[in-house]
Amino acid sequence: MAKKRGNERRPFRFFWEDDPWSELDRIHANIHRMMREFWRGMPEISVGVGRAFPIDMWETKDKLVIKANLPGVDKKNVSIRILGNELEISAEQSEEKRDVGENYFRQERVYGSYHRVIPLPVEVDEEKATAKMENGVLTIELPKKKKEIRKGKEIKVK
Repeated sequence: MAKKRGNERRPFRFFWEDDPWSELDRIHANIHRMMREFWRGMPEISVGVGRAFPIDMWETKDKLVIKANLPGVDKKNVSIRILGNELEISAEQSEEKRDVGENYFRQERVYGSYHRVIPLPVEVDEEKATAKMENGVLTIELPKKKKEIRKGKEIKVK
């Protein structure tokens, strides 16, 4: 195979011989590569099998509050666990609608599972955690752990 020299020129080509979209394809591929590299460096918030769901999380002086949108999910199908410094929320949805009319029959089924692991930014008191579900919105309140202030003990030298 012969080496290409720097001063060699490409043979002349007519404009109809080149693909007019090749430059846009190259730009498109570069943008996708840059986005993959950007997202690779971001922390993972949602892990596991199932669909993720939107949450809002905020911190007050004495607690951490998390609101999760779980439309169509019954509260008996929701599981919440605190594992170390992570909150795990799992839910299952199963709904069946049947509509029978004089000239028609319609049946719809919705099945699915949700799973999300949320890193907690502060230590929480898991024994005092509460959760409630209203109109498809799950609200979890996690009281912050009280930090112990140790006064220490003086040791006398003999």
